[in-house]
Amino acid sequence: MHSAILLYSSFPHGLARTNRFLAYAKGLIEQGESVVVLCILPPSKNHLHPDHSGRGIYQGIEYSYTGGSALASNSRPRWLLQRIRNLIGGLRELWRRRSKNQLDVVFFPSMRALDMACVLISARLRGIKVVYEICEYPFLGTEGQRLRRLEVELIFRVLTRLCNGVVVISTALEKLYRPQMSKHASLLRVPAIVDFSRFERCSLAGSSPIKGQYVAWCGSDWGSKDGVLQLVEAFIRIAVTHLDTKLVLIAPQDDSTDFKRVQDMVQNSVCADRIVITGRISQADMPTYLGNASVLALARPSSIQAEYGFPTKLPEYLATGRPVLVTKVGDIPQYLTDGEDAYLVEPDDIGGFAEKLDYILGHPEEAQRVGTNGKTMAEQEFSSTKHSKRLVSFCRQLR
Repeated sequence: MHSAILLYSSFPHGLARTNRFLAYAKGLIEQGESVVVLCILPPSKNHLHPDHSGRGIYQGIEYSYTGGSALASNSRPRWLLQRIRNLIGGLRELWRRRSKNQLDVVFFPSMRALDMACVLISARLRGIKVVYEICEYPFLGTEGQRLRRLEVELIFRVLTRLCNGVVVISTALEKLYRPQMSKHASLLRVPAIVDFSRFERCSLAGSSPIKGQYVAWCGSDWGSKDGVLQLVEAFIRIAVTHLDTKLVLIAPQDDSTDFKRVQDMVQNSVCADRIVITGRISQADMPTYLGNASVLALARPSSIQAEYGFPTKLPEYLATGRPVLVTKVGDIPQYLTDGEDAYLVEPDDIGGFAEKLDYILGHPEEAQRVGTNGKTMAEQEFSSTKHSKRLVSFCRQLR
């Protein structure tokens, strides 16, 4: 089977979406399939590999930026022209590969309605099967934005029906999308996945980038999605009991109001000198930061986003073999059991989160056993190898 992945994000280095499709691609290659990644929108400088290469091969995966450049223009008019050029370049590449019998299926994540329509029409004309991948609630952020809401409704109720297959990340999305699909289309649920090879040597002796014991969180959004403010407050509550422990927040610093709130809370706390904000960490270095933490924490609050999504960082946390503390939102309780392979608390309960964090730090031997069990569970449920086999089977029976 020959596959193409269309991305709006950077590749091979980037954020959560990049890592998810990187794991997809590696898994498909492991199964003997052919994969190419086509980036149809140049990202900003901050998300790029330093060489700004427009094409190459990364860990056996061929990739290219379809407009010929991996650098987005700072000029709005030029950027819009780049969008058009890159989309056309992507469609041409799909047709070229199909004409050479080098393309059977194209995967793509959420995109704008016009782009999605162009991809669907082009693929249909050339007999290419299309698989739409959805990782979050489609109407998120459309409140009060009438035109954007109409666009999302068009995608949800019309364009989705033109897809041969849909891949969703959660049971809530599965229930939402199944009624919108064509009766001939197929649906597959794939939770967050992880490439375990990234974490094979993540906690070698002497490799820790942070001195001493620390609790860590990683992400790209300082807003309410991951509950960073709740995590900081929980740590402040137990900091006087664990004087040798730091809190490490691994995320790019920015000029957002959300980051300013976190920064103010840290600076006004009694343990400001023990709360570290790292700034941007490379994809290559992230396993080392996570793998040397005493606890990996995610205080995600209850929300529509939490109900319909699945945190892509959670399998990465578990892959390190370190103890994980996470809230019971969305599908997480379907996979994890409190005190066995992770530590779970109710969402929106800062006191409960602080108490559980205090308990984990005070019981290191038990915590290590739980962390080891968590890694074993993740190998069974979240490995890219397992789900790539399912994905290949799914694609072969598409109609």
